[in-house]
Amino acid sequence: MLCLAAAFRLKKIYLLEDDISLCNILENSLEKAGFLVESFTDYRLFFDEIKKDKPILILLDLSLPYISGEEVLKYLKSNLSMHN
Repeated sequence: MLCLAAAFRLKKIYLLEDDISLCNILENSLEKAGFLVESFTDYRLFFDEIKKDKPILILLDLSLPYISGEEVLKYLKSNLSMHN
């Protein structure tokens, strides 16, 4: 994993997870591997930020409150400005 992190050094990963404990564990592990991680527990903040910045990877919880992870994924796929 460290080799991969070196290849993507200073590249951002977005994490959308409503479980704060799991979010912290994932964020700490990824940061130790050399990635920049932006975590979101609220899908609305995630949607606002994804319009401004394009991460190299999105880790998405499929069972979010108020909106399913599948709906978030459909939104990302249908929004052409998300594609790089």
